[in-house]
Amino acid sequence: MVAGSLGRLRLRTNSFLEIILEIDMPTQVTRAFLSSALGALALFVATPSALAQGANSCASAEALNGYGTFAVSNVGATTDGLADSLCNFFGNQQVFNDVWFVWTAPETSVVDVTTCALATWDSKIAIYSEACLSAALACNDDACALQSRVRFACEGGVSYLIRVGSYGATLFGSGSFSIQPMAFEADITDKATGTRYVAVSGLGFNAAEALAVALGGHLTSIGDATEQEFVHSNFGNLNGVDRRVWIGFTDLGSEGSFHWTDGTSAKFTNWNAGEPNNWNGVEHYAEMHGSSGRWNDLSENGAGYVHLAVIEIAGGGGGSNCLGDLNEDGVIDAPDLAILLSSWGLVGAPSDLNGDTIIDAADLAMLLSLWGDCPT
Repeated sequence: MVAGSLGRLRLRTNSFLEIILEIDMPTQVTRAFLSSALGALALFVATPSALAQGANSCASAEALNGYGTFAVSNVGATTDGLADSLCNFFGNQQVFNDVWFVWTAPETSVVDVTTCALATWDSKIAIYSEACLSAALACNDDACALQSRVRFACEGGVSYLIRVGSYGATLFGSGSFSIQPMAFEADITDKATGTRYVAVSGLGFNAAEALAVALGGHLTSIGDATEQEFVHSNFGNLNGVDRRVWIGFTDLGSEGSFHWTDGTSAKFTNWNAGEPNNWNGVEHYAEMHGSSGRWNDLSENGAGYVHLAVIEIAGGGGGSNCLGDLNEDGVIDAPDLAILLSSWGLVGAPSDLNGDTIIDAADLAMLLSLWGDCPT
């Protein structure tokens, strides 16, 4: 080796990896070679999600796999996609300065795609099938301050396009977004009827109904005053927040003739005074006001308000006569324990064994005390 002066190379990557190397570097050629080698090393050790930024063109969307957090930047991006009525928030149907990812679902489930707490610019997100010019499957703006969150049902092994951009044409930024399995905001069973209700937020009416169908149910139908009171009292002020609640009542396709999405007859209503009024000719979907319990008709995306969708799953509460047998297989064992732990902290889930409305250590202790075969 030819002797030379001791030099130092420093390399930083987007993942904040820093490599400092001290070595004899006799020539500029050696210095250039080492710099190139270190660059390759940094790319090798950096996580794939830290490298993802998104493609400016839908046709060359950047591939993502699995759940996780992925870096995104639309700085310098142009608007590649089309405006879509599902993205109509505050009169704006476009996702500006968009970048594209193609994500392959690892399993059949419902997922959240969000920039909440991960980005700083006024973001907007839309989800599509794998075809670039298809209609949006889901879209959101301002689910959490100026950030966005979309929820959609996915099929394992199927690819979906994720479009991340800005609300306005002059807005740009960098940050991250995450793809994670969805968690319910509440999972409550009416013990009198065995009907299970789960709640998710941040969806338009049609996206919420599609999610409900994927879960084996529909947006809730209100059959009488008793069910009205149950839904209102449990979800209207969930976690101390005044909610606007999607219920499954719509007159889409037959103006003025509202019907329930699950096909049940419309024998009970609770409209606010002067409603439904189909303001501007676009209000075809019913919401329940958390403050009063009264109903109002609204546009599909909720007129920009964040809604809590209450999904009704008939029989979802289970019908076992054995307390603690959560999967109804005749024995209280590890699968029942797994169900209880998966609903930890939820309000009113079927695993609420002691009836105090929350799943906690008291329910765990009760399940363990009942461990074994159900009595015959």
